Amino acid sequence: MPRKTKTYVIEDEKASEIRIDYVPEPTLYSFHESDALVRGIMGPMGSGSSSALMVEMLKKAIAQKPLTRGRYKGERATRWAVVRDTYPLLRDTTLSDFLDWVPIRQTEIYGSKITQSPPYRATLILPMPDGHRVNAEFTFLAMSDAEDVEKLRSRAVTGVCFNEACPGIRRDHLKMAVGRAGRFPHPQDGGPSWRGVIMDTNAPDIESWWYQMFEIDKPERYECFKQPPAVLHIPGKDKNDPGTYVPNIGQGPYPMAENVQHVDCGFEYYMRQIPGNSDAWIRVFLMNQYGTIARGQPVYPMFQDCHWTSKDIPPMRGLPLIIGCDFGRTPCFVFCQVTPRGQLRIIDEVTSGYKESTAPMRMGIRTLARDYMRPHLRNYYGGMNALIVADPMGRHADEITDEMTCINELQRLGFNAIPARTQSLEARIGAVERFLTTMIDGDPGLICSQKAKATLSGFLGGYHYADKRGASEGETRAQPEQNRCAHPHSALQYATMHIEGGSTHLSGSGGGAGLQAARKVVRKPRLAW
Repeated sequence: MPRKTKTYVIEDEKASEIRIDYVPEPTLYSFHESDALVRGIMGPMGSGSSSALMVEMLKKAIAQKPLTRGRYKGERATRWAVVRDTYPLLRDTTLSDFLDWVPIRQTEIYGSKITQSPPYRATLILPMPDGHRVNAEFTFLAMSDAEDVEKLRSRAVTGVCFNEACPGIRRDHLKMAVGRAGRFPHPQDGGPSWRGVIMDTNAPDIESWWYQMFEIDKPERYECFKQPPAVLHIPGKDKNDPGTYVPNIGQGPYPMAENVQHVDCGFEYYMRQIPGNSDAWIRVFLMNQYGTIARGQPVYPMFQDCHWTSKDIPPMRGLPLIIGCDFGRTPCFVFCQVTPRGQLRIIDEVTSGYKESTAPMRMGIRTLARDYMRPHLRNYYGGMNALIVADPMGRHADEITDEMTCINELQRLGFNAIPARTQSLEARIGAVERFLTTMIDGDPGLICSQKAKATLSGFLGGYHYADKRGASEGETRAQPEQNRCAHPHSALQYATMHIEGGSTHLSGSGGGAGLQAARKVVRKPRLAW
């Protein structure tokens, strides 16, 4: 898409020419041209998204139709709420970007003004060549807690701007903003010719409201504009080779990185941030990929965009389910299938003990299996054969009663359940790595559905080796951190070891249909594109 230039020129005998030159990058040009009610920009650091928000407010203020009656008769009147999660960030970043683009200080002779203490307020008075003048009011608000929604509840505004919406802004704030946008000017005075909500963010977590809204729910007239990554990752030749990062000059499947010519030192700005930062951090802030930022090294640094999909993966009805199971205080199940070509597909999960889990409360394996797992299998996978491969520690009799083991309990409830062959962490992680580092006819050897949220979040950095306290920089513990992502990944590892073992049948207490042996695959060098 060709890059466009928009120049606003104000000529008046009282003032020198005020000129605002703005050249939007291709993604930002599409953002400006969209008529969606809610528009979001997701981009890497330094991509120009904040500037785009400020110019968009100016653009919409200038484009408003002049009012025909009322207090603002003959004016292009708008009101805006500009939101950031804290007042220090609002003052030091958002307000600074705002004054770079909206000519408040250049038009003070017409009545433009801005307060110098919170709550910050600005008024732009801007005469236009057609004789009408722009009268735009901006109120800057800090919002992060649930009760902060009250700051918008009684406001009549034309539009709302959320700067750096994730992780500080809540979805409740957005819902209120949508309800308040378009309430000014009043319909009796002619009403607004445009209304809406604009916002930007770096790539958030897949469990964020942003991901849920733009990737899953996709409401009508909601649109997300994703900018290209600033850098690309070239994988190494094997699992011990971490690979390397290179500037995105358009040599891969993505368009060239945007706004590079306007950041300090160009691509060097991005490349100098790579040393000392984790792959998960680079994925989010430089590659513009959904991810989880955590201290420590990810267990699977070779996991890339090609290994997951934002869509559900439908089950292959002719093949059985291999379901990994982890016990403990937050038991869980991870649903896998292996295709006839040998690709491992992670299609679903049933988890417990965390806010975003299938069962948010903590519970034992009996309750989770009886009240959640069994109905889930019946409703979504009815008629399919399934084998549960469980934590071998579940053979011990002290997790439920002195007489009943966890695996016995699953069998008593009618599940075909067996223990995994080993609990060795090295064997478990190695089984998953072998699928991650395999290509099958040009496709990845492993793919994870967004439906398996906690598992996917773990791949994106949530499942990691925590930094050692008091250790030198980069030194991590030998065991992955036991967080909400660790349990689903343990379950996945048990299932993967069973599949990797080349089992040809659904062994266990319940029999079942035969499991097609995965086709032998040849490891090929992986490419970044």
